[in-house]
Amino acid sequence: NKDNLSRVNVPVLLLYSSKDRQAGIKMGDKLNKLILKSEIVTSNKYNHSWLLHRIDESGFLGEIEKFIKSLK
Repeated sequence: NKDNLSRVNVPVLLLYSSKDRQAGIKMGDKLNKLILKSEIVTSNKYNHSWLLHRIDESGFLGEIEKFIKSLK
């Protein structure tokens, strides 16, 4: 719920695609506002199934690497 999400105090990277009909960018934007230390990255290439097997092609792998390096 909103209260629990607002208490998250670790950095969170949110990955969303404009072609995702199950978890759309609007949902990501809402989460980004609720989670204080979050960062959102969006793509317009793939639908909901992109994350697990197309992460290199989507460009998200580079974003994940940048996010992790920024935490050091």
